[in-house]
Amino acid sequence: MKSTPNRQNSITPKLYDLQLKSFLISPSFPKAGDSLNFSFNIFNKGLNSANNFILNIYRDQNLDSIPQTGEIIYSKNFNTNIINPNDSLIFRYVIQNIDSGFKQYIGKIIYSQDNDTLNNVLVNSINVGSITASTGLIINEIMYAPQSPEPEWIELYNNSNLPVDIKNWKISDSSAQTNPVTITSSTRLINSKDYLVIAKSNSILLVHSRIDTSKIIYLSSLPTFNNDGDAVIIFNNVNARIDQVFYKPGWGGSSKNSLERISPDRLSNDSTNWATSLDCEYSSPTRQNSIINFTAYLKNDLVINEIMYDPLTGNSEWLELYNPTFKYLNLIGWKINISSNIFNLFDTCNIIIKPNEYIVFAADTTIYKRFPDLKRVDSSRRIIFNKSLSLNNEGALIRIIDAVNNVIDSVNYNPKWHNNNIPDTKGYSLEKINPLLGSNDRSNWCSCTSPNGGTPGSKNSIYTQNQITSSNLSVSPNPFSPDGDGFEDFTIIKYKIISKIAQLRVKVFDVKGRLVRTLLNNQISGSEGQIIFDGKNDSGEKLRIGIYILFLEAIDDRGGTVEQVKTTVVVAAKL
Repeated sequence: MKSTPNRQNSITPKLYDLQLKSFLISPSFPKAGDSLNFSFNIFNKGLNSANNFILNIYRDQNLDSIPQTGEIIYSKNFNTNIINPNDSLIFRYVIQNIDSGFKQYIGKIIYSQDNDTLNNVLVNSINVGSITASTGLIINEIMYAPQSPEPEWIELYNNSNLPVDIKNWKISDSSAQTNPVTITSSTRLINSKDYLVIAKSNSILLVHSRIDTSKIIYLSSLPTFNNDGDAVIIFNNVNARIDQVFYKPGWGGSSKNSLERISPDRLSNDSTNWATSLDCEYSSPTRQNSIINFTAYLKNDLVINEIMYDPLTGNSEWLELYNPTFKYLNLIGWKINISSNIFNLFDTCNIIIKPNEYIVFAADTTIYKRFPDLKRVDSSRRIIFNKSLSLNNEGALIRIIDAVNNVIDSVNYNPKWHNNNIPDTKGYSLEKINPLLGSNDRSNWCSCTSPNGGTPGSKNSIYTQNQITSSNLSVSPNPFSPDGDGFEDFTIIKYKIISKIAQLRVKVFDVKGRLVRTLLNNQISGSEGQIIFDGKNDSGEKLRIGIYILFLEAIDDRGGTVEQVKTTVVVAAKL
């Protein structure tokens, strides 16, 4: 994946980016012997035309939603097709004479130049059986990891315009698909746009004061749904599958919260259609799901700002997050994904983070040993503890994920980002130089210079900003003193060019015209951005005190020079 070092580029489109925009299967309710018709929409989100890519189609035998080489049923090489920016290609594939049963398929784009592979895979499923029309009854909510005394339960929702009678209908988990349990042997109607909860016992009433008792069935033989992933399958009275969800804990739920469906009109087995309940009772049985009215947040609404992955012995590991926006963020349902581990980023029903506030996410209270001021009540920060928190000293991927599974920020931190002048970085955090600049820009991270080794819940010790906005090329602070004392160790170069998309060359020369540092070399950019300069030459050595010439050249996307701008930057030192 190409990177964008030394500059802010969250709003800049990627140079190469193919997206599998949709994957449809028809007919919706096939019978054995019918043909399945697949339709894939491949969309070019990138700035450049795309060609020479592959679409693989997989039969997901183990229903894990992970494409595996041994499951490929068809592979199409598009070596002569060209997709222009903001254009689509539709590819269709047919499976004839399909046999009965539940089927799950995966589409995946393989494109060697792709700058973003997170949007290359889609999963879809279909039930091939004897029914020819949907009843409209769907699985709407799953409580698979309750806390005592609450029992396990599932909620059904009638999304049709007619009542549905579930007499002699059945339910199973993944291990009992051939021997499902009868829900009720009596007539039981679920009215249009209404709910029914199937609970293992009546102890559900002890924790849900607002539940409608007329919409509950108690079923002591309800299957036990595994916390590490399972299936909920509903069969009608002739054993045809009506709906099914093969959930995983990464979809949401657990830790006493239910797993709620976001939209009744989207696919049941779509992981992005499920999220952790945001309700203050941790679930919403017999009423509208709390997640339905949730507004998705935007990238960088909350950012990773400081990382203590190698604390002193007997001290806690921790992360600091920061709200750089003017929004009030409700973090209920949010998660932190560290490598393969997922942690809840909330500890109450409503956790509101105001603009310019911090969250410190720590393993335990030993964080107070080094930072006793955190014990003081301070409305500008919040501390959340999770004893399972573990940060790899060799580096790891950290992602912030909102309640509807949008990735808000991510960083793949590396111990090499520390100041190489510090002989032993144990007990020193990695700090962002400016929280508004890219999290995966290694030049935006360096070692904390505070005597305590970190600044959890307060402004970073190496924080730097450019406050000049009037010129096309500005430097602030200027002069700056890259001596490692935590004060003006870095400067931020702010630029604004004419073209919306251009390639930038940014270089630093000494007063004799000798090149000492190349900051950007033919780097794709939007019309404006910022670059961090650490006062070092291309060999990583600190520049001598003096005046240097900063030269920017912008080449537009048609190959013509847009602009050449230069200014001076002063490397200084304290007397």
